[in-house]
Amino acid sequence: MASDLKATREVIGLCGSYLTLREDAVYFVHHSAKQFLSASAFEAVFPAGTEGAHYSIFLRSLNVLSRTLRRDIDSLNVLRYTIEKVKQPDTDPLAASRSCIY
Repeated sequence: MASDLKATREVIGLCGSYLTLREDAVYFVHHSAKQFLSASAFEAVFPAGTEGAHYSIFLRSLNVLSRTLRRDIDSLNVLRYTIEKVKQPDTDPLAASRSCIY
């Protein structure tokens, strides 16, 4: 899952003239690029239209959540465990699902 995030960052880096990544959010570098994609190239980039693109993102998000979320994600093995006793894991088990917030 960490490799998915790394690969995504790498792809965004290859689009450096158009896209930038700040705090794990993707932004257009120039407003003109956003206008071009919104108007001129919209049908080529999103052949299924806005609804189809949103549906595809929705399905991918559900897939990531289905692979990531589980009971006792921190492997505490105890029903009642105070937050003070919980130790932060070395790797974030929810890292891959952070993109599903939006």
